[in-house]
Amino acid sequence: MFAKVFELVKARGYTLFVGVDDYDAPIRERSFVHLVFPTIHDRFASPDHLERVLDTHFWRPLLAGADVIHKLFVTGTLLVKYPALEDLHTLGTRDVPSLQVSCGFTEQEALNFGGSVLHKTLDIAELNRSFGGYVFPSHGVIADPVLHPQQILARFSEVSQRTEDDEDSFRLLSNILNLLPEASDVSGAVTLTALIDFLAAGAVEIDEAEAALAFDATAVTWNVLYHAGALTYDRQSAGTLRVANNAVLSLIHARVDTLFADWHDLQHTYLNTWSDYSMEDRPESFLELLSQILCDLGRASFGRKHEPNMRGVLELAMRNAHTSPGQAMDPILLLPDNATRTEVPAYRRDKTHVWEINTLTLLGMW
Repeated sequence: MFAKVFELVKARGYTLFVGVDDYDAPIRERSFVHLVFPTIHDRFASPDHLERVLDTHFWRPLLAGADVIHKLFVTGTLLVKYPALEDLHTLGTRDVPSLQVSCGFTEQEALNFGGSVLHKTLDIAELNRSFGGYVFPSHGVIADPVLHPQQILARFSEVSQRTEDDEDSFRLLSNILNLLPEASDVSGAVTLTALIDFLAAGAVEIDEAEAALAFDATAVTWNVLYHAGALTYDRQSAGTLRVANNAVLSLIHARVDTLFADWHDLQHTYLNTWSDYSMEDRPESFLELLSQILCDLGRASFGRKHEPNMRGVLELAMRNAHTSPGQAMDPILLLPDNATRTEVPAYRRDKTHVWEINTLTLLGMW
C-alpha cells in the first residue's frame, strides 16, 4: 500500500508529511505490561522479534518512499532500535533541540496559561517544585526544564472542582514502585534499598548509552523509572539522573518510609530528639541521630560516584511518614544547588528553624 501511495503522490507532483505517533507502542506495552503483570509475560513476543517484524513490514516499506517524503515526524516514549531508522540521516534529517520543549509546559507557557484560566498570578517556584524539572537531552544538548503537562492541567482544573492526585497522574509509576522488592540478586535491578540510597545521595549515575537505548523487560531498572516519569537528567551531566519533582518524591516516600523508619527505629528515636531540639533548644541528640544515619548510609556507598549527603538524610528522616509532627515541609532534596539556607518548621507551630545544610565526610575529604 505504501508503494501505491508513493506512486500516486509522485504522479501528482506532491510531497508527503508523514507522522508516526507512538512508534514504540508494541515494545513499550510488552515491556511495561510485563512489569505490572509478570504472570502473563510468556504470552508476549520478545522485543527483538517485534523490532524485526516492524522493521521489515513497516519501516523499510515506509522509508522506500524517501524521495516523496518531505518531512517525517516520529514520536514515542522509548528510543527503540529499529535498524531502518538508524539510516535516517540519508533523508537529510537532523535533530531539533527546540522540539524538546514540546514535551511539557515551559515556565512562561504555564504562567500565561494559568493566568488566563485561573485569573491570578501563579507561583512559578511552587509549580516547578511540584511538577517541573523534566529535561530531555538530545545529542548532548540539554534544553531548559519543562513542567509535567498532565499535572499542570490537573492543577489548573481544580478551579472547577476536578482534582487529580499523584497516583492518578503517575499510575504506571505507582504500579512499578509497588513491584519493587527490598533486595534483589539481579544485577542492576532497582530495589527499595536502592531507592533509599538514591534519595540519600540525591542522584544516580547511569551509562548514557544505556539510558538512551536499553530497556530491560525482566527487571525494574533506573532506565524503566526514567521512562515512567520518575527521574530526569541533571542539567550539568547527561549521565546523571535525579528525582523529577515533588509529586514523584511523594510516591517514592510512600514505598520506602516504613522500611527506612524500621532500619533506624525512627518511631522511637526521632520525635524525642526532635522535640528536645525544637522545644528546649537541645540539638545534641538530634544531631547525633542524623550523624548515625549518615554513617550507616555511607558504609554502603563506597565505590559510587554519588555518596550520601545531609540533604538526603534530612529528606529521608524529616519527611518520613512515621516521623512528621504534622507540619508540611518543602522537599529538601529539591533545593537548588546554590541554595545556602532553608526554613524548616519546628515541633512547635510558632517556631521555625533556618538551617544552612552542609555535609562533611571522611570519604568526601579523601
